[in-house]
Amino acid sequence: MRIVVLKGSPNKRGSSNLLAEEFIRGAKEAGYTVEMIDAAHANLHLCTGCVHCGYEGPCVQKDDMELFRKQILSADMLVFVTPLYYYGMSAQLKILVDRFCAINSSIHTGAFRGIITLASGMIGLANIRKQQVKTGYLVQLCINLEVIVLDIRVRCASLNRRRSGLRLG
Repeated sequence: MRIVVLKGSPNKRGSSNLLAEEFIRGAKEAGYTVEMIDAAHANLHLCTGCVHCGYEGPCVQKDDMELFRKQILSADMLVFVTPLYYYGMSAQLKILVDRFCAINSSIHTGAFRGIITLASGMIGLANIRKQQVKTGYLVQLCINLEVIVLDIRVRCASLNRRRSGLRLG
């Protein structure tokens, strides 16, 4: 199985990236092929909504998306990893997701499986429950892309993140 991890945290040492690294390590140990796209540190431009791509590319933007397009479309599983920033995914991951416009037709013909992994800086069980409400956009995204959501993890920064990421991988 070919897994592509879509990371959206600008904080290289933050909870989300730690979860992603451990997930990748666990998936590789299990024998899977894993690639990573770091949306927060990639050369990605905003979608202008020009629809020059006709929803199937090529996009008029000249950036890393053409490389990412190949990675995403060849994946069996997409793993979305993002911190929760004000009721949703990070802006960096949202830029990448918005650029799915140029691969819309192809992405709908894929049979992706997906995992949503979110890292929360909130502490306490009540706060984790509140954060789960914030996963709605990503779940809807997966439904629109016809991705089968295998798991949703919301992890508090105070929990043992390494172990949970490794188990998920």
